[in-house]
Parts: sequence; C-alpha cells; structure tokens
Amino acid sequence: MGKVTAYNINNLKRCHSILKLIAEVTETNYNDIKGPTRRREVVDARRMFCVLARKTLYMPFASIAKFIKRDHSTAVYYVKHHDSLMETDMMYKHFYELSEYAVQEGKVEITEDDTIDYIDAIVTENKYLKTELDVLQKQISKIHKVLET
Repeated sequence: MGKVTAYNINNLKRCHSILKLIAEVTETNYNDIKGPTRRREVVDARRMFCVLARKTLYMPFASIAKFIKRDHSTAVYYVKHHDSLMETDMMYKHFYELSEYAVQEGKVEITEDDTIDYIDAIVTENKYLKTELDVLQKQISKIHKVLET
C-alpha cells in the first residue's frame, strides 16, 4: 500500500523561497526550473535547489523532487554530482556559494508578488495528495471486497 505523507506547509513555503532565490541568483526563470527544459543553466539551478533543500530543510529526496516535478532519483543524482561540479566548474561554484550564503543569512522572503507562484505550488501539492488518496481508497475498497467473499 502507498504511504500517506503529512503535508508540511512550512517546508513548501521554504522550498518556494529557496527556489525563487536560486532563480534570481542564476538569472533563470522560476517556472523554467520546475519545467521540462534541459538547458545547462536551468539544470544547474535545479541541482542547487536540491542540494540546498536537502542541506537546510533535511527533506527526503522524494519531497524535494516532487516540488520541482521530478522523480526522486533525479534529486539523488543532482546531490551526488554536486561535489564534483564544485571542484571542476567555477561558475557553478560561484552561483552555489551565493545562493547558499543568502539562504543561511535568511535573505529569502516571500513578497506579495510571489503569491501566484505560491498558490500554484499549493494547488499542485493538493492535486498530488488527492490522487494519492484516490489510490488508497481504491485499495481499501478491493480489500473490503476480498474480505466480504
């Protein structure tokens, strides 16, 4: 059976803030980072988000990946390859260190202009939870049918 996870509004808000900050630092679009594009600068921004969310929020890979609309194995891959990029790619290292500093110093705030993106993130999370609930209800219904016979 599937595992129902608790919906943590604080982590969602903090993820949104971290992703917005990384988008500003790397000069990429917030929606591109969560979208399907595979441009190098966008993939690097996604990688930075995964590393910072894991490091600062101690979130499981599945939750991090779900926030950026990816599979958990993608988040694992990003975190594993972060260290080698820090050693070999000076531009990546520079942007990551800027993002990390801002997150640590608490420079991440959600303004009223961000409300639409934040609401979109909440709606996406609710759709996911509804789908998960529907699957569990179907499984329970099958169990009841088996027990009745």
